[in-house]
Amino acid sequence: MKKLVMLLGLVILSWGDDFTLGFEMFLKGDYQKAVEYYNKACDGKIIQACTELGFMYAYGLGIKQDYLKAIEYFQISCDSKEVAGCFELGYTYSRMYYSGKGVKQDYFKAIKYFEKACDGGYALGCFELSGIYEGVEQNYFKALELYQKACDGGFTSGCYNLGMMFYKGQGVKQNYFKAVVLFEIACDDGNASGCDNLGLMFHKGEAIKQDFLKAKEFYGKACDLGSQSGCDGYRMLNN
Repeated sequence: MKKLVMLLGLVILSWGDDFTLGFEMFLKGDYQKAVEYYNKACDGKIIQACTELGFMYAYGLGIKQDYLKAIEYFQISCDSKEVAGCFELGYTYSRMYYSGKGVKQDYFKAIKYFEKACDGGYALGCFELSGIYEGVEQNYFKALELYQKACDGGFTSGCYNLGMMFYKGQGVKQNYFKAVVLFEIACDDGNASGCDNLGLMFHKGEAIKQDFLKAKEFYGKACDLGSQSGCDGYRMLNN
């Protein structure tokens, strides 16, 4: 659902009236009306509306859930160079969750559409693509390149995962100093794991001078962000 909110937060100044009305109805929780306006806007070639209509079908908001219809509208969007639609096609094909619901998991198609999204500057597409290369394809060099693109594009989970690759020495020479820099970027953006890892590194003195106060500070941030291991580390140093 987080992705849905992210996309709905796009600037709407250039969108047509039907799309704007659909967006307003969505925010009010009147999903049936939102679907009605998005349909009109999509028919009127407002491509962002086709993407949002795909979401409505995917999540069953204001209309019966239908993954095949969702794909149909995401495809319209992607074919019109709307990278959010390409991303959603990649996401749908990459997830086992959709198998048995009319959509077969297909990493070849997922890679194809994530690449379109990533090449179009959609950082989340780079991130999802890098996950496939790291986990499914076991191509760490490619994963490293894509995590960097995601990080540079402002998606800080990409910075965290890139930091982990430097930390472990996967696809790149092990470099704790770079890992620290990347974990800090992620932590500053509210990534609990980034804060937790910094706490651990200051605690152990890995690549940086051991500093229990710093470790406690980062463990505390991780804890506040919902990390149980961060809470455990903070409690340990507080005793």
